[in-house]
Amino acid sequence: MLSTYNLAIQLKAKRPRVQVRMATGFPILGTDFGPSTIYAEAANVGEKAVTLARHAFVLPDSQQIVTLQPSGVGDVQLPSELPPGKSCRSSVEISTLVAALRGHGYSGKTKLSSVYEDQTGRSYKSKPMPFNIDGWS
Repeated sequence: MLSTYNLAIQLKAKRPRVQVRMATGFPILGTDFGPSTIYAEAANVGEKAVTLARHAFVLPDSQQIVTLQPSGVGDVQLPSELPPGKSCRSSVEISTLVAALRGHGYSGKTKLSSVYEDQTGRSYKSKPMPFNIDGWS
């Protein structure tokens, strides 16, 4: 029984572990503030490198808005290898995200999640974040 438990712990330790978080903010460009932006960060908290291949924002009905290329300073170009103890970021200007949400028929308050997918198809998803579409108009 103990050996089965130890084996399960060892197998779990060898799997990639990526934590995903979301936040809103704005970049500082010299002495000016940039546009309001939504950020997604993936942090490799495991012991194994993982290659992230895709990032998307997930809508409440499970549709996804995929970020195809870096849009902000410091954003990662995917695919990208994420070594243990490192993190990377993707971002989208909130005005762009609001336009996409409205185009999908959304308005008012909703919740968004962020998901990164690695090259093996494993997904890493953030907790849902409240997002008021009308509040960013």
